[in-house]
Amino acid sequence: MLNTRFEAQYRLLGSPEKILVAVSTGVDSMVLMDLLQRLPDEIRPEIGVAYIDHQLREQSRIETEFIEKYCLDNQFKLYKKVWPVHEHGLNGIENAARKMRYDFFEQVMVSETYATLMTAHQADDQLETLVMKGIRGGDIRQLTGISQTRPFGPGMLVRPLLSFTKQTIRQYAKHENVVFFEDETNQLSDFFRNRVRKEIIPKMIENNKQVIKHAQNYADQLTSLLALADEAIGEKIKEIKDTSGFKIKKWAALETKWQKPILKKIAEEHGVFLKEDQIQQISQLLLNEKKPQGELNLGNDQLFVKKYEYMDFIQKDKIIESTSEKIILGMNLWVNLNNNEKIGVFKAEEINLDEVTIKDYMMVDHAIVEQGLSLRHRLPGDYIDIGNSAKQKIKKIFIDQKISSNDRNQAWVLETNTKRIIWLINYKKSQLSDTVETDKIQDIIVLKKQGQGRG
Repeated sequence: MLNTRFEAQYRLLGSPEKILVAVSTGVDSMVLMDLLQRLPDEIRPEIGVAYIDHQLREQSRIETEFIEKYCLDNQFKLYKKVWPVHEHGLNGIENAARKMRYDFFEQVMVSETYATLMTAHQADDQLETLVMKGIRGGDIRQLTGISQTRPFGPGMLVRPLLSFTKQTIRQYAKHENVVFFEDETNQLSDFFRNRVRKEIIPKMIENNKQVIKHAQNYADQLTSLLALADEAIGEKIKEIKDTSGFKIKKWAALETKWQKPILKKIAEEHGVFLKEDQIQQISQLLLNEKKPQGELNLGNDQLFVKKYEYMDFIQKDKIIESTSEKIILGMNLWVNLNNNEKIGVFKAEEINLDEVTIKDYMMVDHAIVEQGLSLRHRLPGDYIDIGNSAKQKIKKIFIDQKISSNDRNQAWVLETNTKRIIWLINYKKSQLSDTVETDKIQDIIVLKKQGQGRG
């Protein structure tokens, strides 16, 4: 019996106590609701129903009235969303509808504290998905098809009917008198999935009655192989990473078969899903020794950055542009440079230079402090006064120290009221700080780790 097998499946899933069920009023979701209600008392969950009226058919009103009464009669909480036709768009309605549905499900899970979402995908859906993805092409991981469980929103998405065929589910509905509605749009050839369902799948089943079972076995095998591959890729990533990031030379020294999977995996860990042409562009940039640094726009405000020995994926909004805005550095005040550092100017005798929180410092004539010191981000053409009338371009310092474009834009300079740069913070100081002049009153400018106080 289907309900016996379903109970076994439910127990294997850990018998969640509270679940949100995505219901369409079709045979699959209504059978799922019936099976959940027939579970033994000790494992029967608290059920909430998420329902969307797509307003695509005249029948939508009748279905909505049905699910409202069904939930009222069975004392289920109903979370309903109406998706007006004018919001559907003219193109890509299948993808738009799917995104809208899952966004809604996640919102309900968060607001109503559900840790488990259940959908009624079944074995035929798995075969359809594999065929569709095979036709469309793309990443081999897509050929794993529909997973029975996966992280979703604040919890898990579970598909407990995935091992049951459509035929088995229909037989159960007939035997148990489960009321459901047929979606006539499933018979239209306007949608890609419908064409696969009506034209391709029947021919596959005609040639092999076990094709649905074989498709699931294939997906399971591929999932296991990809899990093993991920473990091996993870070990390779550890080999090319140090405390500063991912080392380009170590990546380039790997066998070619590892380079592409490693780039994809690192990108995915940063929330970026690369296309084939993007991987090719990144590889070319990394292997171009004549270009020690560079950036590639990956779309959605994501960038790939090559910065001398290292590579990374970053958000555009994390890049700080150069600015001429100045911050006055006053006595006995700390100024936050970023989340990790702060700087301040104090009387020399007030600072204990043995503190481990002090990153760097410089001694400066008190008269210079009184005349005014200011902080700003570096600008093109800046140079630092290194003493004895000698100057050095800040750009040259960055090149010599192999500083990335992003770090250059975030760099701070400290200048006097005569616009004389005396400190390129973290990179270079003027020679005026090399000696302590006993015949003059001197103050001390201190660079400290953020979050630490004075003294």
